[in-house]
Amino acid sequence: MMPTLFKLGPLEIHSYGFLWAVGILLAGYRASRVAKRYGFTMEEIIDVFVTTVLSGIVGARLLYVAMKWDIYRDNLFSIAAVWDGGLSFFGGLAAGLIAAYWLFKKRNIPYWHGMDFFVPSLALGYGVARLGCLFAGCCYGHPTALPWGIQFPNEQIPGALTPPSHPTQIYSFLAGLIIFVFLHRLDSRRAFEGQVAASFLILFGIYRFINEFFRRGATSDEWFWGITIGQVAAFVIFALGIYFYWVRSRKGVLKPVERA
Repeated sequence: MMPTLFKLGPLEIHSYGFLWAVGILLAGYRASRVAKRYGFTMEEIIDVFVTTVLSGIVGARLLYVAMKWDIYRDNLFSIAAVWDGGLSFFGGLAAGLIAAYWLFKKRNIPYWHGMDFFVPSLALGYGVARLGCLFAGCCYGHPTALPWGIQFPNEQIPGALTPPSHPTQIYSFLAGLIIFVFLHRLDSRRAFEGQVAASFLILFGIYRFINEFFRRGATSDEWFWGITIGQVAAFVIFALGIYFYWVRSRKGVLKPVERA
């Protein structure tokens, strides 16, 4: 693993934070490329990205800390050290969606129109950022005999390495790119507002539910009947995606968006 990418004097550049930054920049670049078709200005793009990213980081960190409270309760100052890893995407997604709803309402942007615009960028940024987990050595899977198994720092035994294990971070990276490509292609021929956003929820729920099978017992704890908390959350996201897809599809054909 390579948690520290490089050093500039006393300043350490962490791989985890660096790749998250790369993911955010690529997401922003993609958004800027399709902004004109959606009627977004560069100012609005920056405003939405700054608000949702910061809210997402806070939400992701708070949920992760809550789930790992036994680790953080005796060292509260480490809660702020997000560059060392430790973000829950589910917490970040929830906080980001709430922040987006507030900002879209403030700027008079139809919610589903705005979500269709941004979620392909979210999928791209998520996929790239997951490579940060690979370099940080977190979020790995259980042992495997497959030839691409990788040894990671063992979270249960400090100083030890895991047996060759599923590199679930790479699975997440590939899934993020596949979802992005699908949504990017769907974006140009969407039939109704919310189709792209709902499709993201469906596809992300499917991917995450499957990927949790590889993480179960390693970096994802079983909750009941062999099901992880992540799988429960993934199923909820999938179900919401199906519901929103059905509801939004009944609204009729895509219409030009009018903004005051």
